[in-house]
Amino acid sequence: MLSLMRKNAGSFLIKVALSAIVIVFVFWGVGNFQEKKKDQVAVVNGEVISVEAYNKAKDNYMNNLKQQYGSNLNEDMIKMLQIPNQIINSLVTRQLLMQEAEKMKIRVTDKELATSIQSMSVFQENGKFNNQRYTILLNQNEIKPEEFESSQRESLLISKLNTYVTSGIKVTDGEILEWYNWINATVDIDYAMFDPATINDIVPTDEEMNAFYSENKESYKTEPKVKVRYLVFKPEQFKDKVKIDDEDIQDYYDQNQSEFQKEKTVEARHILLKLDKDASPEVVEEKRKEAEKILKMAREGKDFATLAKEYSEGSTRETGGLLGEFKKGDMVKAFSDAAFSLKEGEISEPVRTQYGWHLIKVEKIHKASELPLKDVSDKIRKELTEQQEKGFAYDAVEDAFDKALSDEDLEKTAAGLGMELQTTDYFTAAGPESGISNPETFASTAFDLSDDDISNPLNIGDDYYLMQKVDELASEIPPLKDVESQVRADLIKKMQDEQAQKNAEDFLMTVKKDEGIEKASQEKGVEVHNTGFFKRSASIPGIGYEAEMIKAAFLLSKDNKIGDKVFKGSKGYYVIQLKDRKSPDADKLDQQKDTIKNQLMTQKQQMVFENWLSKIRSESEISIDESYLK
Repeated sequence: MLSLMRKNAGSFLIKVALSAIVIVFVFWGVGNFQEKKKDQVAVVNGEVISVEAYNKAKDNYMNNLKQQYGSNLNEDMIKMLQIPNQIINSLVTRQLLMQEAEKMKIRVTDKELATSIQSMSVFQENGKFNNQRYTILLNQNEIKPEEFESSQRESLLISKLNTYVTSGIKVTDGEILEWYNWINATVDIDYAMFDPATINDIVPTDEEMNAFYSENKESYKTEPKVKVRYLVFKPEQFKDKVKIDDEDIQDYYDQNQSEFQKEKTVEARHILLKLDKDASPEVVEEKRKEAEKILKMAREGKDFATLAKEYSEGSTRETGGLLGEFKKGDMVKAFSDAAFSLKEGEISEPVRTQYGWHLIKVEKIHKASELPLKDVSDKIRKELTEQQEKGFAYDAVEDAFDKALSDEDLEKTAAGLGMELQTTDYFTAAGPESGISNPETFASTAFDLSDDDISNPLNIGDDYYLMQKVDELASEIPPLKDVESQVRADLIKKMQDEQAQKNAEDFLMTVKKDEGIEKASQEKGVEVHNTGFFKRSASIPGIGYEAEMIKAAFLLSKDNKIGDKVFKGSKGYYVIQLKDRKSPDADKLDQQKDTIKNQLMTQKQQMVFENWLSKIRSESEISIDESYLK
């Protein structure tokens, strides 16, 4: 049991559950923040937020981001998220909330704390709290029980404070009806579209070309370019030097046993309830509850494959959700972590991935095993051959580099070594157009060289390079004749756009004069299209999602049917006119009433709490060490 707990403690599902439970750790850090310390990040009404608290909160926050984004997390994303600001603001907010809870004498009893923790499913077995599981999971996630309990107490305290501040908020039937009518109202519009690409009779004059180029010459500025000569040392060139015997293979096998373990696999079935990427929280929860109902049927003895055929929305539905045998890395992480934490015959709790909610049943487990030497000797020979080839290539480039330093001329070095010296054309920071596996890295080294300098040995992919700069061309604004075709194309595109806009504006004037788009279209020979009914939250049929046009369409009325201006969209310029408007079916309000009420209640509570907190913050004395915000 203990080993199972340890395995489960590291699983994705449990980490997700714990991160949700101890969200205060992620944003606010752990420890006694009222402790007065010399090193401080901020002071809130005389109470210190320590550097230690800030650093721990930052570490937790970064770990959380890494779990979310993995290798996609980079410096640009970190800078964009303004993480130091977020952390310090969260720490300050937490301090203010704790101070206000103290003023209001809001308390969390030991019984309330215990009930809260015992009700968390992640710490339960067979629906009951298991203290051993609780201790193991916290240990596996490097959280001390007293720290977790302190954090959970504070979380409950803040929840109570939130309830106290927002307790008087109500949502009236009038507000529900107003929101229902607003969100479900539809309009139907007629429109004429003026596509710049269809204007084909534009021929710019020389004067127009010159004027356009003068105004935009900076956009035609060339990139700096460099030209180098280089020697390349490819490992396969040294194949004849390689010697591998049976003893080498045996030694490698003995010293790298972990490579020859056959990975554990499982055979499983699943039931998928699909979710759109932008599904609302209400829809997500509705699907989760549906998954729970199916899980209950499965655990009560109904055949999982039969349930999959009936309820699954995945491609394996017809085969009873059969996935076959797979390794852990074959599936998305959340799915794999859940599947590989199960025993044979076990069914998982609902698992959320980017595809939706899954129920997983593991039917068979194939344990890890060791591959015998005879089955892997060819693979080892290949690996050792590649290692030796690369080692010879590295030795050769090092020897060549030493010689080049003495010769001070890569051409002389190449001749002495009997090697072919290659010379590139001029290239930009994107690198040479062909022949180099990673041209950007090659270019970066080339641009860092001074004239006639010889680079250090450069490893790109499996190959090694020595290069010497031959020449460099600085960035410059070229004469018009050198970029004439590009300038002409850009000018024509601009003139097409301007003409399309003018045509649309002329047509709008005619529409207003003739008091309607139909008559104007006949007079001007312009084709008119109809969208059909659409909602505020939807794309416009035939046009796409154009926020400004959608907003304008819903402002039109019988007395003001024509759009007051030309609208620029991704495909061209539009003139619009209201055809019809529909109010939503009042009989369907009851079906959505509870959902709308909950949405409006959440929005109002959030707004009230944020306004209250903003007032508290404005009345508080807060000083922040600006150096931590950089």
